[in-house]
Amino acid sequence: MIDIKVRKNFDIGKMVRAIPKETAILLNDIADAAVVDIREGVEKEVDLDGKAFTKLKIPTVKAKKKKRYQWPSKPLVASNKMVGIGRKGARRGIYVKTRATINKLLAIVTTALSSPWGYYHHTGADPQPERKWFGISKRMPRKVDRLIKSAETRIVNSADTGGMK
Repeated sequence: MIDIKVRKNFDIGKMVRAIPKETAILLNDIADAAVVDIREGVEKEVDLDGKAFTKLKIPTVKAKKKKRYQWPSKPLVASNKMVGIGRKGARRGIYVKTRATINKLLAIVTTALSSPWGYYHHTGADPQPERKWFGISKRMPRKVDRLIKSAETRIVNSADTGGMK
């Protein structure tokens, strides 16, 4: 049996200095993932719990066809102003309004919830059925775990001095 010992040198100071930068990157990655998750949920017509949205009524679909909307049978995307499907990076629909920085560790995701239509659709205010589309879905914890593990790896790697004994 061969006994092998490996020692790795780490600079704790480098690790400590890397934490704020990596935290800002992590928060922005989580905000970006939330935007993508919400858009994909609406596009796939599933709510935050993974349940299918209530289908649109036939008169609603006909009215949307008459107005020549791009997706007349899809809930929540008539004019595409509320969610912004297919508008990667655009400040229309849902987007990251404020990005985290080293000095301000805060990322803000915003959407048309400030308009009455986003709120009505989300809460199911009369006459719309409830379609919970804005928020943290049950899919997000797995995505966040992967992002955290990636940030941890970057922090540890930043402190690696490369010296092995």
